[in-house]
Order: sequence, then C-alpha cells, then structure tokens
Amino acid sequence: MVEKKLKNLTLSEYNFLEDKDPQGIYDRETREKLYWIIAKLEKDDGRKSSIEKKILKRFKKADFGFLMPKDSESNGVLNFDSVLQIEGKFQGEIRGPRVLIIGAEAIIEAKITAENIICHGSIIGDIIGLEKVEILKTGRLIGDVKSPSLYIEQGALFKGKCHMPINIEKLNSRPQKRKRLFFLAG
Repeated sequence: MVEKKLKNLTLSEYNFLEDKDPQGIYDRETREKLYWIIAKLEKDDGRKSSIEKKILKRFKKADFGFLMPKDSESNGVLNFDSVLQIEGKFQGEIRGPRVLIIGAEAIIEAKITAENIICHGSIIGDIIGLEKVEILKTGRLIGDVKSPSLYIEQGALFKGKCHMPINIEKLNSRPQKRKRLFFLAG
C-alpha cells in the first residue's frame, strides 16, 4: 500500500529510512546510504507524495552519530562535532564530539576533548570533558580528567588526577551580596 504512494523513493529506500532514528548512531556505510536517500528526497521537483514529505520532515535536521565498529582499528586525529561511538581500538587524538561513547570492549589510547564522555571500556590518556565525564562500572580510565562534572560508578577504575574547574558562567550569575556601609559617629 505504501509503495503505491511513493513517487521518488523505492519501497526498500523508504523502509530503510523509516526504520532509522534521525539522531541514531550508524556505521559509515549506513550513514552514507541514509544521507543519499535524504538528498534524493530533498530534490525539489514537485513530485513528492505526502508520505515522502512526512518522512523528509522527520529527517530534515537529522544528525547521525558515527559508529566505529568492534573489529575496527585506527589511529590519527579524529575531529568530530556530533555523536561518536567507538567499539573498536583507536590510538591518537579525539577532538570535539558533542558526545563520545566508549564501548565496553573498546580500547582507546588517546588525548580526548569532548563535551560529554561516557566510558564503558578502556581509555589510556588525558581527557577533557567540557560538560561531563562518566566512567561506568565496566569503564577503565588511566589518565587525568579535567571536567566540571565527574561521575564514577561503583566498580569502575580510575587512576589519575582530577581537576574540576569552576564554571565561570554560573559564578557570574550568582547574586552579589550587598555591602553595608558603616559610619563611625564621633
């Protein structure tokens, strides 16, 4: 029944897209296919069916995260601004993801800077969590942490130093105490 309503997409393309989350985390091949299907829908040729318009609206602002699978091994510098989930091995430097998820079997040897870091696996290296760092019970971190918020679940391993800087914005938003003026009568 859906197939009869499609004008731009094939039924398999529609089913592939419909089954996905616009904020989901996918491997490279899946991400490429998703973006290709969305681009196909975005072509404004006036031939979109109502069902295609509806699914395009759902995926118009899609921000797919990137998954490095368990069998992957890579090194170098990763610059990423969305969600990055690593299940394999990585060595080098990771900069900038909004959320970095280290899978339970992942082994990371890297200097890391990310907004939020969630560690289920092993990290060797210094990390900066601009908002929050979480080391969950299967997580292992050997290195220093700098973050305004650190959560270590019971059973996790953390060996290193922690520096928790004061959030300047919160400090500036506190109401100032009023100063009292005293006069000496003489």
